[in-house]
Amino acid sequence: MLGTYILNLLLLFLYPQQDTLKDFRHQLSRDIQRNLRLPPETDSAGKCYHYTELLKVTINEKSHIVTIEFSDSAPQWLINDLQVQKDKKRIDLVKLDSIAKKAGFKNHILIFPFIIESDDFPCGSEKKIRRYSQNYFKFKGQDLKGKIIFGEEIKAVIPTRYLKKKENNSTE
Repeated sequence: MLGTYILNLLLLFLYPQQDTLKDFRHQLSRDIQRNLRLPPETDSAGKCYHYTELLKVTINEKSHIVTIEFSDSAPQWLINDLQVQKDKKRIDLVKLDSIAKKAGFKNHILIFPFIIESDDFPCGSEKKIRRYSQNYFKFKGQDLKGKIIFGEEIKAVIPTRYLKKKENNSTE
């Protein structure tokens, strides 16, 4: 009986946080994907690609976003793209701060798997498996530590059919 009471009490605290984490993920995903630059592979003949990185959001004791960054395994074009988005204030930090405060995130690190792939992935004989590089869990050479919450993946699928159609129209 006491165990059931404690479990119910824990669920009351956990589910609102998970709902708010989904809100946070949705807002962050929307902001980044809206202005995401296309991968360099879209300029080549074989437009099939797949990237899997970690996106880390550090939140301070006042529920403010301190950093948003990709893991060390991220390609330079993606790191640069995120920096441009932050510099041009395309990521709504005020909204994200508000969601973090509502969730009670203080001194937390939120981690989201971030996937970018062409809509025709897997390519050729490849299997649809994700390969994680050696630095997948490293940020500026350091391992993850602190109050870490893992969220659901953020996935951007780039429609190669649209890109091919656009190319055909531009050559006419």
